[in-house]
Amino acid sequence: MLGTANANLILPAADAPSLKVALLGVEPGRPGEPPVKEGRQLSTNQAKEVIIDKNTALRSKLMVGDMLTLRVTQGIDDEFYTLRVVGIADGQQYALQPAIFVPFNTWTASAPNPKQR
Repeated sequence: MLGTANANLILPAADAPSLKVALLGVEPGRPGEPPVKEGRQLSTNQAKEVIIDKNTALRSKLMVGDMLTLRVTQGIDDEFYTLRVVGIADGQQYALQPAIFVPFNTWTASAPNPKQR
C-alpha cells in the first residue's frame, strides 16, 4: 500500500514560509519505503517518525534526529503533527514536490484527504 497526500512542513525559522511536501504513507520494510542514505529505516507502522528525501533536508536544514512539524488541513481545521526524522533518502520526489515518508498508520491518522493506491 502507498498513501499519498499533501502537507506543509513548518520550517524552524520564524520568518520562513512553510514548505509544501508530498506526504507518503508506506509500510516499513516493504516496497515503497525508500532506502536511506543516512540514518535508519522506519521501525514500525505506528511509529511517529519520518524519512525525508535529500531535497527536503537541503531546503529545510533538517537532519537525522531532528523533530519536524507538519501542518495538514482536516476538513476546515489545521492539524499539526510532530515527528522525528530517522532517515534521509536520496532525491525522492512525488508530483514534483519534496517527499516525506511516514509509516502507513501514521499517514492514515494525519493525511488531509487520504487516497490509497
